[in-house]
Formats: sequence, C-alpha cells, structure tokens
Amino acid sequence: MAHIRFVFVIGLMMLAAACDSVDVNINEPDRTPVARVVTLNMDGTMPDQDFIMDGARGSGSIVRSDLSGNESGFRYAFGNLRQSDEFLGVVGIVPGSDPGDAITTGSVSYMADYQLVRATGDNPVRVGGEIQLDASFGTGRIVGADDGFVVDGTFTGQTLGGSVTYDGISADLQGVVGEDRIVGAFAETVNDGFLIGGFMGEAE
Repeated sequence: MAHIRFVFVIGLMMLAAACDSVDVNINEPDRTPVARVVTLNMDGTMPDQDFIMDGARGSGSIVRSDLSGNESGFRYAFGNLRQSDEFLGVVGIVPGSDPGDAITTGSVSYMADYQLVRATGDNPVRVGGEIQLDASFGTGRIVGADDGFVVDGTFTGQTLGGSVTYDGISADLQGVVGEDRIVGAFAETVNDGFLIGGFMGEAE
C-alpha cells in the first residue's frame, strides 16, 4: 500500500496536489488561538474571515469533482483577525459533498488524503499524508491511523461523527460517508494553540 508522509513549517514550502497559500510572517504571540468548523459558501469557497496580512496566514483544501462536475471535499484557513485578538483556524466541508449511498451491510475501506494544521503558540505546522479508513456497518465505526494521526469515527446513515486525535489533542469529527467516498473535518482549541484539518477518500 502506498504511503505518503510530510510535515513542514508554514512559510518553508507549499503542499503540492492541494490548493494551498501561505504567508511567511510569524504569528503574534499575544493572540488568542481559536478553532472552529464553519459552513462554506454554496459554491464551496471559504467565507471571508477578515484575516489581516500581519502574522502567520495560510489556507488549503482537498476537493475533487465527479464526472458530473459535482465537488466533494473540505477547505481550511487560518490567520489573525482584524477586529479581535484571535488567531483563528477554520475548516468546512464543501456543500453537496456526495458520499454515495449509505452503507447498509458489510464493510467499506477508503484510501484518504488528509491535511491538518497544529498551531502551537507562534508556530503553526501543517501535516499531511494518506490514511486507510475502514468502516464497519456491524459496529457503526470508522477507524484508521497514520503516524500519530488517529481516526476513531462513528456513522449513522451518511452522517460521520466521532473524533480524531493528533499530538495528544482530541477533536470532534463531522462529515459524510457512504459507499463511494468519505469526507471529514475537525477543529479543536487547546491552551497552547489549535488543531484543524480534514480528509477526503474514495472507496477501494
């Protein structure tokens, strides 16, 4: 099974095969970290978060189109806010992300690409790779792990829940899952920063 693993500090390099942008400046240390899941615009773009140019800024996505042109995936962004002292990280699932029919029997395995940002103080680090996720209708669970990134998901119908864990941080997971694909997003604020990210995978 192919395995991809990469970690880099924002500003040093950019992630290929994803729509990323970064600013090379460093986050102001007196900012308050906040992370949350947001609703993307109907066209799948990120709503304006009113980020300022100063400090660490970045964005990224994993979005794919089917043969009909319908998009599925997620987008994220982070930066300093103009009207507050927050260093904000946001992530959202593309509206209309289509997982296919609900899983009603047996099991389904997905090969998923993931991206996450672990912000610690003034040092946001982006991590990404490929993870195998296994869904079981019998248990209603979806599980997988890749070098410290752990998915412990649940599902009912096409609704994805549960949690992910990275660097000791547990974040609530939300998204969609079905016989064709899986899309998940997560965000969590902690004392020293935040964790945001998501994954997108096709059934094998």
